[in-house]
Amino acid sequence: MFSRRVSPSMNVQGPVLVVDQEVAYMIWSEEILTGLDSGNTTTHFRYFPLNHPASIRPVMELYVPASQNIEPAPYPDETFEVGNRVLLGGMIPRTPYLENIDSITTQYPETALVFRSRSEYKWRDFRPQVNIAYFSDGLLTSYQPLSYTSAESNYPAINYDQDLNLYVTWLEKGETTYRAYLTTTDPDKKANIDLVSTDDYLYLAAEGLFGILAGAVLAPFAAAAWGGIGLIAFIFNFIFSRLNKIFFRTMGEILSIAGGLFIFWWIKNATLPGLLDDYIPFSAWIPRIPSQLETPLIIGVPVLIAILSFAIAWFKTYGKGSGSPINFYLIYVALDTLMSCAVYGILIYGSF
Repeated sequence: MFSRRVSPSMNVQGPVLVVDQEVAYMIWSEEILTGLDSGNTTTHFRYFPLNHPASIRPVMELYVPASQNIEPAPYPDETFEVGNRVLLGGMIPRTPYLENIDSITTQYPETALVFRSRSEYKWRDFRPQVNIAYFSDGLLTSYQPLSYTSAESNYPAINYDQDLNLYVTWLEKGETTYRAYLTTTDPDKKANIDLVSTDDYLYLAAEGLFGILAGAVLAPFAAAAWGGIGLIAFIFNFIFSRLNKIFFRTMGEILSIAGGLFIFWWIKNATLPGLLDDYIPFSAWIPRIPSQLETPLIIGVPVLIAILSFAIAWFKTYGKGSGSPINFYLIYVALDTLMSCAVYGILIYGSF
């Protein structure tokens, strides 16, 4: 027999009983209702072997990842074939905030539960998302994020069939109604599910357009910060233009433009963390980008922005026979900054 006293100033969700082939788990959440810590929620669990209930383990806190951007990996001891999972080891952001917990009882070495937890969304914002975690042998072994939306995800439920396919449903709160979602690991049923509706496309388009416009607003400030210092390089043009030879004037223009663009890109890369590293363009608005496109997008989008800006700046200046290195540089900076802020502005917002 196990009991736990809870203060009247706390709200308890649960407990939920989770059972697999050998172990039973009790999981519950406690929310503080008063004081400076009001609103804080902590999730606890205890477990015991089914044939030795007297050897129940002490109360432990349950933590799950709070980030949606953790690289998953194959889980070798899986009972449910659900693909790659986030393995719970190492230093990753975690949260003890779990609610709306639902689980399955299995006759296998592994069991699963779904829940709502606060996960990173974007711009350092946290939103309630639906996620799934897996238990085995008394341990929380792995985790998978399911939803990634700005709307609140609520009331998840989980079940499985005789072929060990998982089924998860949940609700997302809209402006006037709730929208029901279903996902499954059954390949035959997945083929008949409309994975993306017209409303989803419209929602993603609206989110993307808003993100692009919000980023573009930063362009004037970014242009001054990234491009202003690059004007120092035009000292070459000032010096070489004093020499009355075409060769030296040409060299001065080339050195000025090359030096200015080098400084521009150096400052831009320094102030946009993840520009050429781990941020996948458009991933803030498109929840799941195929892994095959990640590297081409990370490398290709900045290169494409640079090529387009260079080509247009060349056409507007030297292409019309009125070449001016300072005009070329200013046009390039304006175009590159506008497109870069539209795509990568979220990195600037996220740094504050």
